[in-house]
Amino acid sequence: MSRSTPGRRTASPHADVERPAGEESEPGPRETRARSAVVEAALVLGLGLLAAVVTTWPLVLDLGSRVHNAADAPFQAWTIDWVQRALTTGGPLWDANIYTPNDNTLAYSDSLLGLAVPLLPLRWMGAGPITQLNVALLAGMASSAAGGYLFGRVVSEKRSVGALVGVAFAFGPFGTASASQLHSTVHVGVAVAAAAAWWLADRAERGTPLRAPVVLLTSALAWQVSVSFYPGAYAVVTVLVVLAVRWRSLGRRGGLAALAGLAVVGVATGLLALPYLEVVAEGRDFVQSRQDVAELGVDLTKVEERLEVLGPVLGTEDIFPLPAFPGFSLFVLAGVGLVSGLRSGREGRRATLLALVL
Repeated sequence: MSRSTPGRRTASPHADVERPAGEESEPGPRETRARSAVVEAALVLGLGLLAAVVTTWPLVLDLGSRVHNAADAPFQAWTIDWVQRALTTGGPLWDANIYTPNDNTLAYSDSLLGLAVPLLPLRWMGAGPITQLNVALLAGMASSAAGGYLFGRVVSEKRSVGALVGVAFAFGPFGTASASQLHSTVHVGVAVAAAAAWWLADRAERGTPLRAPVVLLTSALAWQVSVSFYPGAYAVVTVLVVLAVRWRSLGRRGGLAALAGLAVVGVATGLLALPYLEVVAEGRDFVQSRQDVAELGVDLTKVEERLEVLGPVLGTEDIFPLPAFPGFSLFVLAGVGLVSGLRSGREGRRATLLALVL
């Protein structure tokens, strides 16, 4: 049995070992994972941006005066400009300078608040409305691809699946057609909210803290709603589907956390909806007939004529119904998913049947 000498410390096997000057300690597992995640995120965003540039070519060569699709581009560029002007000058936000003397005229369409605010630095640097619109389009495609990658990666834990989901979610024939409307192109919140819901279920199942996934879920949903109610509604429905699939993992604790996040989103949505409800209350409810609505639907057999591969075969010049053929690869993958889901056990069959119903 060894004894320590008085006045002298005994070396402990757990004591820190002195390193030579200038030698850095090796990063721990947490630091390594964080660094890997940052590199992975940067790579995905970079590849998404590259794909966006290729998809919209030659838009990037003239961001200040060219538009990818002229259907709604001028109006949405004006919307972004008006919102930014109102926020920076303190002027009326909802009483836009259209349809005078009506009130709440910004509520006649999508407010794009969730895009106008983060684009403010470009305005301060002198970028015009068309430039900001095009930057938002490219960033929207890239971020939507990254969001799709995140969802596929979180659910499957495989990079290959994440890449496939990201491409399908942001690009393809439907992505090209929907690029005529900015609020349809920028739908990253849908995928991020779905990934957050899945993450929430995982954490609830393990009994770990739920604050981070709830905050991410709430923020993604609220932001997507602030861009437009259309993708916001898709985001909410997607989250509900994910929560329904993972309801056993959620338990009481996870379910209450999800309800709390959805309640916050509901309050935010209600506040944003007030000007729209006032427009309806004033009698300007813009009622459309069933025939009008039908003509604004989608055509799953057509694509935009500009597409290199499918354009000569399935191309159409008509904006409406929206040409929305999703591509042969997605049909094949849907079939593979259907067969795999039906053969993957009771829970897998339930999820597959739910997907078919939706």
